[in-house]
Amino acid sequence: MREKSFIMTSKRFTGSVLFKFGLNGFLTLFKIEADLDERQHQFTLKYIPKHISHIAELAKLSETIKVEEVPVDLSFGHFWKTYGNYAGKKKRCEALWEQLNDAERSKCLNYITIYKSHKSKDGTALAYPETYINNRVWEN
Repeated sequence: MREKSFIMTSKRFTGSVLFKFGLNGFLTLFKIEADLDERQHQFTLKYIPKHISHIAELAKLSETIKVEEVPVDLSFGHFWKTYGNYAGKKKRCEALWEQLNDAERSKCLNYITIYKSHKSKDGTALAYPETYINNRVWEN
């Protein structure tokens, strides 16, 4: 097993909660990077997944909770290579990437495969990478 990280987000709060698990599957880091009210904070503390096997249960506790695995590499270089459309202004795209937080970067990277699949089915071209980020395509 390798180390894995997950980000929990919700429509009911801004920001994210990070859970990082070590090689043995146990929680090694828990970080709240969200604006939670008291009830949400208590909920989060009560249901902290102590083992990676509990992650799936966390997402089922509320209809508004979304839990996604964080890609290991959230660097701009990884995004640029994964996106694969090397058109446009790379430096401007990198500046837009740097404005994203880790939760946004994770969602952005996770959505690329889905986006490419949609584009191949409808026969339209991929947006320039900077347009993909600037228009926040993964949220549409």
